[in-house]
Amino acid sequence: MAVDLGRDGRVPQPPRRLSDPAFLADVERACEGLPGAVCEQRPGYLAVTLELPAQLDGLSERARTLLEAFPESGGRRRVAVDVRNRQWAALVVELADAARTRRAGEA
Repeated sequence: MAVDLGRDGRVPQPPRRLSDPAFLADVERACEGLPGAVCEQRPGYLAVTLELPAQLDGLSERARTLLEAFPESGGRRRVAVDVRNRQWAALVVELADAARTRRAGEA
């Protein structure tokens, strides 16, 4: 059985990603300057922790469900998300934007 090993007899490898997906930068921008927001670069994804009020107005059902999945303590919630795709990125950006809006309204 003939097997094509590619040039120089090496097994072809799938292309590697040269840079992180653009949505990770969107998440970092949304969290930038937000008190209690921490974004940690990990190989291929972002580990995001947000310190948020226990209740935020104007959230989609999915974002509200995510927020409420974390226990409330002293009127706040610590939300931890591994952002690996656009759907998680959109939820984190929505939470960060809602927290920023609420903070601006309180000032």
